[in-house]
Amino acid sequence: MAADESAARADARALRRKDFARLNNLPGALRRDLPEPDRQVLMASVADVKLALMRSMWDDAPDGWGDRAAFERWVMDGEPDPAPAALQAAVGYYRQGAPRRP
Repeated sequence: MAADESAARADARALRRKDFARLNNLPGALRRDLPEPDRQVLMASVADVKLALMRSMWDDAPDGWGDRAAFERWVMDGEPDPAPAALQAAVGYYRQGAPRRP
């Protein structure tokens, strides 16, 4: 990957941090009386959007986010804790601004 392309991805990541924080706080903004099936559909859509954004900004450089396929598996498996150590930078970004998990 060219240095220019890597720098462009880093810039995109910096700009998207607020978007991830908003998406990660969406569950708390939903109506409490929202039926659970509707809530699940919305949250699955949020995960899809976040994953698409992550793919568009992914950097495979040694100091990047790590193995993209492993990250995608982690997301598809329901984002279990603890997240794989090799993906901590990507997971931290993905969970940017999210309320602490119990």
